[in-house]
Amino acid sequence: MFADARQELLSFHNFVAEQLKAGDSCLSPAEALELWRLQNRTPEEFEADVQAIREALGDFDAGEVGTPVDVFVEEFRKRHGIVRPT
Repeated sequence: MFADARQELLSFHNFVAEQLKAGDSCLSPAEALELWRLQNRTPEEFEADVQAIREALGDFDAGEVGTPVDVFVEEFRKRHGIVRPT
């Protein structure tokens, strides 16, 4: 377990060093961690994403078109108490 955690920390450290070297130092620590996690998903997380995409494509093939964006935005605003900008 310790070796895995050590390797993970080294990987993150190298990732952050590369981001800084590339001039992308405007990332906050939380944003850097989120980006690193997106790029270093576990095999289980990757497979869950693939399965979700397959299901969505199956729904689309079956004629499901989802929620129009304007309807989604309005429902989202109501759920979260966001006032429409004027």
